[in-house]
Amino acid sequence: MANQLAPFLRVALVLFIAGSLLEVGLRVPLRDAFAALRDWRFTGATVLWGFIVCPALAIVLTWVVPLERPYAVGLTLLAMAPGAPFLPAVAARAGGTPAYVAAFFVIAAVGAVLYMPLAVPLLLGFTADPWAIARPLLIFILVPLIAGAGLQAAAPRAAARLLRLVHPVATVAMLLVVVFVALSYWRDFLGVVGTYAIAAQCAFLAIVTVGAYVLSPGFPEGQRRVLALGLSTRNIGAAAAPLLASGADRRAMVMIALAVPTTVAGAALTSRWLSHRGRRHQ
Repeated sequence: MANQLAPFLRVALVLFIAGSLLEVGLRVPLRDAFAALRDWRFTGATVLWGFIVCPALAIVLTWVVPLERPYAVGLTLLAMAPGAPFLPAVAARAGGTPAYVAAFFVIAAVGAVLYMPLAVPLLLGFTADPWAIARPLLIFILVPLIAGAGLQAAAPRAAARLLRLVHPVATVAMLLVVVFVALSYWRDFLGVVGTYAIAAQCAFLAIVTVGAYVLSPGFPEGQRRVLALGLSTRNIGAAAAPLLASGADRRAMVMIALAVPTTVAGAALTSRWLSHRGRRHQ
């Protein structure tokens, strides 16, 4: 069944990722995103956590936790790809600042395109051509975000009309991704039990989420929440791109597929925690 569903899962994943990034670009005015990007503290913190601290933490966890090599590869790839496409929804629920959500996506998208083709061969020893890794990241992540932002700046009314179409498509695609992942990998998920893979992934997400929030006390609350939620979610498509380019062990892909339920659950819990914290503060 997994082989039969693979083409449908790929299509749903592309629609989900590209549609969600296009939606982010259509929602937030370009000037607001650029204003947030000029906040060097937030930009620097996002780069530091997203592309230095997270990969380093994943590598340390693979040393400490007795993970099999393919699961360790999957965790490291996930650590290089912050910011799930459903981040705007959970950030809005938690009170994150919308312009900083867009800024986080810009940093995560540009960072993934520039960072992963160089870091993946260096850290994991993959032999895939860097362009083979960069191409899907560029086409399905960076281009939709730029296209949406460009249309929003040039023709706000057209962007608003397109947004009414893009949002339901991206939402349905997200649900299909969850269903297809469950149907395709449920046997593999059962095989993961007892391998420390689930524990390592949950530990990684918990540490980066709490760490980013607690260790940024000087930031405005809305920015802290965007940073914490952005790091608590992972871009599954970006993480999987090097595996699709190199044909690595299926268990590495299973580790990445496992991030679908863990990041959705983790983001929901984090959003609830931050909302509760905000009410108590008020």
